[in-house]
Amino acid sequence: MAEVLGYSKLAEETLNSVVSVEATLWHHVHKKHAASMKEYYIRNDKVNQLSTEEDDADLPMDTAAKRKQAKKKLVKDDDPEPDADKLQYPNRDAGTRNSTGFVIAMSESKKTLRILMCAHTMDECYAPHVEDFTVELANKFFKFEVTCSHQELNVHKNLGNEISKQVRVKTPASCIALDTEKDLMVLEVVANQIFMGFNSETNIVCTHEHPVIAMVTETPRALDHCILQGWPPQCI
Repeated sequence: MAEVLGYSKLAEETLNSVVSVEATLWHHVHKKHAASMKEYYIRNDKVNQLSTEEDDADLPMDTAAKRKQAKKKLVKDDDPEPDADKLQYPNRDAGTRNSTGFVIAMSESKKTLRILMCAHTMDECYAPHVEDFTVELANKFFKFEVTCSHQELNVHKNLGNEISKQVRVKTPASCIALDTEKDLMVLEVVANQIFMGFNSETNIVCTHEHPVIAMVTETPRALDHCILQGWPPQCI
């Protein structure tokens, strides 16, 4: 049935434009980010104190559940600076989280690509009654990295260990636009520095194209055929 409707063909055509996005809290990356950890916790507490069940009603179920669980420990502005050598992470501090992204634009110089993804990857950092969560704060709290579909397919072709244990080389990215009301954010990466893998000496750059995904010009009609393209690539 999928072949008749052309789902597999559509998935194949959009494959090169799909990436996996990994967002990791900076204070999980290195203890030197202990100061940003405190700011993250203070903001997290404000979000959970001020958000209500009505505010969370339209959010993903896992977001509402996390906020409900997170109202256990509060951090105050006058609390002492956290000991960088004794960082402790409560349940609300999820560390690394993943999302699927899509290439939506290329700079005029063709040096950078822009990737659209959901903002609720960082859902513990914003709520209707908390001041806007900015691009600057997103980059301050989170380290963003992407993996292209070509590297993922290469991992699947060269199985030695379990897929989850295969080493992937991630490409650094930064947040350049954010709209929490629309649950959208945009990342930017250097186009010619998207990694495919590594050898004993250096990272290997992906030489495949990462084209801008084609956008529809009209709103889809009810009962139109469509697919949900996600990750791993071609998993529709």
